[in-house]
Amino acid sequence: MNIGVQHQFGHNTVLSVDYVRNVGLHYLLGVDTNRVGSASFLNVPNAQAAVTATLSACGAASIDAAIAACPGLHPTGGGATISDFASNGLDSGQSSTSQGG
Repeated sequence: MNIGVQHQFGHNTVLSVDYVRNVGLHYLLGVDTNRVGSASFLNVPNAQAAVTATLSACGAASIDAAIAACPGLHPTGGGATISDFASNGLDSGQSSTSQGG
């Protein structure tokens, strides 16, 4: 709902008064994607499984070793990247909840 009034006082003076009302109802937020990185979304067993799968694919014994060199996934050189871990399931809650875009 909007309503406004304008009145000209003299040659170069105009007074404008407006009232704007905007009411939004029924905006249900099913999954708060702004909190995806919070601890409430952390699934420890899934995260551990994703790290284990990535380390196994790399042929590395630890995360530091995988970052230094990951011959299983990057045979021409280079270490594991966050994309490697994400492809094994260490990703945002949007992937597991089918949310986002």
